[in-house]
Amino acid sequence: MSKIQIEEFLTYLAVEKHVAATTQNQTFSAILFFYKEVLGVDLTNENIQVLRAQERKHMPVVLTKDEVKKVIENINGIYNLAVMLMYGCGLKMSEVLNLRIKDIDFGFNKVYIWDSKSLKDRTIPLPLKLKQNTNILQNQ
Repeated sequence: MSKIQIEEFLTYLAVEKHVAATTQNQTFSAILFFYKEVLGVDLTNENIQVLRAQERKHMPVVLTKDEVKKVIENINGIYNLAVMLMYGCGLKMSEVLNLRIKDIDFGFNKVYIWDSKSLKDRTIPLPLKLKQNTNILQNQ
């Protein structure tokens, strides 16, 4: 296949077949691999221009305030604190699991996150609602 035929085929996948962008990318990579490794032809300098398949956009599922309240009310013990920290501070599960008691500063109303996913340390304001529920923390 020539450069034009490769471009037409990849555009056909996007326009006519409505394949996902990842499928189109995988097909393009497979063609490049085939030409380079099997046929011994390097296409990197060919500057292949293709109409790209559109990325699918996913709408996030967001709970209402009432749904969040019901979830928090139906969780007991240390799990309740973990869920409240996740929701109130916007923490990831791994960040909550790595928290230590000394990382929660009630004097300055801050939560310290060390070595998060981005490998950056940061501080987050401690929600006053969570601070008011000190009985949860005392029972832990």
